[in-house]
Amino acid sequence: MLKAHLGWDGAGLGVSGAEINSMTSCALRPELLALAGDDPFLWLYDRRMLGNSCEPLAVFRPQGMPLAPSASVTGVALSPDGRRLLGSWQRQDVFQFSTDMGQARPALSSLLGQKPGRRHGWTAEVNEDMLSATPESKFVGHSNIRTIKEVAYLGPEASLVASGSDCGHLFVWDARTERLVLVRRGEAFVHWVRDLRV
Repeated sequence: MLKAHLGWDGAGLGVSGAEINSMTSCALRPELLALAGDDPFLWLYDRRMLGNSCEPLAVFRPQGMPLAPSASVTGVALSPDGRRLLGSWQRQDVFQFSTDMGQARPALSSLLGQKPGRRHGWTAEVNEDMLSATPESKFVGHSNIRTIKEVAYLGPEASLVASGSDCGHLFVWDARTERLVLVRRGEAFVHWVRDLRV
């Protein structure tokens, strides 16, 4: 069981008013919208269903990731076919999920012990399985501490995963095997490789 303080703004689970660090959509499935921000979750939405409720299709968080602002997600990417989702967590690694394997956002009443907590949220004992999804892959080696690092799929059929690093290098992994295939220094005047655009 995890002990968590969850803010509630009526639209989502996480820190009330969390800032969005990254968002992405998918060309082949334009209804999908993925968001990442100052909470430990990737949020996957179907834009056709956004009406008044703002309910996500699914949320993604690797098991064991702290439920704290220090575990914010700095980058998110969807594969071109919308079947895979990447997230880069601050002070952590890059994780890949199947978009079919996320957790539905649990009902607030099932998460909270109805004990008023600090500020505008509640303190609760939370079953971690209700708030986590099993990643398909984990990509290690880069450093994501100082600035926001984006992630991206590269290559034919999104066969590669790329992310910048605090050390000023670009890291590229094989999306299927998780093997690091390329590390290249960024421009000499660039202190950190932060943003990737394909």
